[in-house]
Amino acid sequence: MTLTERLQAQLTARAANDPRMRAILRRIRAGTASFSDTALYTRYLGEMLGGILADALPDAAPEEIAEAARVLLREAHADVIAQAAIVQEIQDRQLGASLAAKRPKYPAGRVEKVASSLTDQTVPVETRQRRARNASANVVASYHDEFIKENARIRSDAGFSCKTVRLGTQCCPWCAKLTGSYPAGSEPRDLFRRHDNCTCTIIYETRRTRQTLRGQGKSWNVVEEVERKAPVRFSRDEAKALQEAEMGRYRGLTNGAGSGMIENERMVSSTAYAVPKGMTDGRAFRSKFNEMTDDPILQREYYQAVKEMLHHRSGNNGEDLYFYNIHTGKWTKSTSGTEAGRPEYTSEIIHEINTSRRGEIVAFHNHPAGMPPSAGDLNAALRNGYRIGYTIGHNGRIFEYSAPESLIPESIYLNRIASYKSKQYSEYEAQIRALDDLKVLYGFHYREVIGNG
Repeated sequence: MTLTERLQAQLTARAANDPRMRAILRRIRAGTASFSDTALYTRYLGEMLGGILADALPDAAPEEIAEAARVLLREAHADVIAQAAIVQEIQDRQLGASLAAKRPKYPAGRVEKVASSLTDQTVPVETRQRRARNASANVVASYHDEFIKENARIRSDAGFSCKTVRLGTQCCPWCAKLTGSYPAGSEPRDLFRRHDNCTCTIIYETRRTRQTLRGQGKSWNVVEEVERKAPVRFSRDEAKALQEAEMGRYRGLTNGAGSGMIENERMVSSTAYAVPKGMTDGRAFRSKFNEMTDDPILQREYYQAVKEMLHHRSGNNGEDLYFYNIHTGKWTKSTSGTEAGRPEYTSEIIHEINTSRRGEIVAFHNHPAGMPPSAGDLNAALRNGYRIGYTIGHNGRIFEYSAPESLIPESIYLNRIASYKSKQYSEYEAQIRALDDLKVLYGFHYREVIGNG
């Protein structure tokens, strides 16, 4: 495993296990998040990324740490913009705005300056570590700032009353002077600039009052009210149809840390998640493992592991995660997850990711509702260096999947599913069609393992 791959795995694991980031993602998926949430998500991600680079720098070759910085910062850009775009799309629907979220251009030049600064052997290692930590976090923060700036101005130009707001914790007199709200497009020149360790939050709003800020302990001036518009009134049938269309967008969707239902829901028991009696002992199910490998010993090992997993999770919507290392012949298992649709990244799982070479891990995890692999599953395969991955449905469906060539923004995945569901496809059919579209764009493969029973 290269340094870049190892640091990718560390960042993925830390983010997946950070309760603050998980809580924000839950609000984003539920459609209740604001730009204050995505700003905090960006801040946590930037601090985490910078810390990982700084910790690895002393023992890393200069070009290795520079390349790791380039890759992590590019992936962080995709992540930040994807989360902000989901919130933007939700707010536009609430406003009745037929506008697409503007995705700012990736600042390749700025990222390259940061990466190159980490290779400067003329300064002490402590200086380079400070650059890794502070400059990286600042660049990540700028991703969200640029999203706010561009989207506020677009909506202001479209006739909406938009205010750009900078909120801080009075970290310095310079930031204090910039604190306030300004008409979009008429902000002070320095409003979107930051110094090292800046914790200011920059958002924009088009509502009557400011969005509720999370993680801020200070009160600020209320933004003047935007002109109120007459509400749109629906008949009972129209309201029911609209509610179903909107809620259908979030049912059965998976999170970035793994697969399953909306993140951070507590695990529940239900007969809907029960494994049919006798299914795992049947010939049809057993024959599916013959398609996974030509080695009869491994076929039996895989079958026994999956049977054990399904027995453990039958009747609830929790998920287990099993790794098999083809080089060492060792199994690593996580069975302690208590959240719906999210296996726990235990210390043993993280250790296996960090110490295994790319292409050594065969991953198995259960999908209680029998859905195909999600964008989160595919991205985990890329980040964690899987040789191949399998999702095991409680209904007996097994899917095989490989890593994509690049990370799949979850907003694109969710939008594809929502589009197909609006055309009356079921949740399962919509996910299958979304995967068929995305495999062409992102270069992965998936298939249902059928067997010959």
